[in-house]
Amino acid sequence: MKITIAAPHMDITPALSDTVHAKVQRLSKHSDREVSVHVVLTVDKNRHKAEMTVHGEGAPVVATAVEPDMYVSINKAAQMVDRQLRKRKTARLASRHTESIKK
Repeated sequence: MKITIAAPHMDITPALSDTVHAKVQRLSKHSDREVSVHVVLTVDKNRHKAEMTVHGEGAPVVATAVEPDMYVSINKAAQMVDRQLRKRKTARLASRHTESIKK
């Protein structure tokens, strides 16, 4: 899994980097293939925004969270991506494991 963290006009602390890596590593359980994750962290006044984009199989999955705390916004964005990837995986597996009706 390739993880890219960008934070324009902001310093990326080791704690932020570790938090992002920990949250993104949990997403690897949804895909066996190599995926890349691009995380953008921005701050506007009191609004901390985390945007995660997962490029892998199919269309990219994008989630954005805006909260007063950066760690909370990272957590919420990771939860949104996790939910979308799980939904995509279960739909893919359900369509593949349908049984034919024989008479």
